Amino acid sequence: MRNLAAIALVTAFCAFASYAYGLNVGRQQRLDMTLNTRQVSEELEMACLALWVGEQNKKYAEKLK
Repeated sequence: MRNLAAIALVTAFCAFASYAYGLNVGRQQRLDMTLNTRQVSEELEMACLALWVGEQNKKYAEKLK
């Protein structure tokens, strides 16, 4: 019974350590990806395009008035 409790404790510790390690690695990868300005993501390009098209539509609508 004592061995079973020790095994459960070691297993719980390993699971927590793995979770904490994965969380830290994920945060570092997110920071690296966020701060990388050389590769523009498609989502960012689409957001900029949507803003630009919206402004063009406003200018066109004002011309028609």
